[in-house]
This record gives sequence, C-alpha cells and structure tokens, in this order.
Amino acid sequence: MPKLQLKNAIGPGVRKLRNQQSWTHEELAAKLQLKGWDCTRSWLAKIEAQQVFVKDFELLYFCAVFGKHLDDFYSTLSPSKADPRHRSK
Repeated sequence: MPKLQLKNAIGPGVRKLRNQQSWTHEELAAKLQLKGWDCTRSWLAKIEAQQVFVKDFELLYFCAVFGKHLDDFYSTLSPSKADPRHRSK
C-alpha cells in the first residue's frame, strides 16, 4: 500500500480555526471569495485533509479571513518539525 504523502502543513490549522468560528466549508469559501480568492468548498476540504499544496498567496487569504498571523496555522506542528534549529543531530 502506498504511503500517504501530506502536501501541506496548514490543513489542520485551517480546520481548527474554521471549527472555532463554527463555519462550514461553504461559509469559509464564501468569505474567501469576498476577499478575492475563487475558492470552493471541495478545495477547502482537500486543504484541510492535506491532499493539496497551498500556495503562499492562499495563506494570506486565510490570514485575512480569520484575522490571524501565519504562525496560527502551524500550531498543530511540534517545534522540532516546524523549526529546523530544533532538529536533533
């Protein structure tokens, strides 16, 4: 069986922030569209499932909609994975 390869690190953070707002995928997609990103419900589901790559400009739309900083989307990572200075040698 092929190993599942995750394609982004922010999916769990997006899901966490969306759930904190009690927003559906449809509601978040609508908010992103109002900001100027033509994003669909199904694309958001794939981002949250870490099945697609997330472009840097897409991160900025998430920051704008949630009113958060980039760091807030990586809160599900441990410091050793997020910061190369903390890797064991």
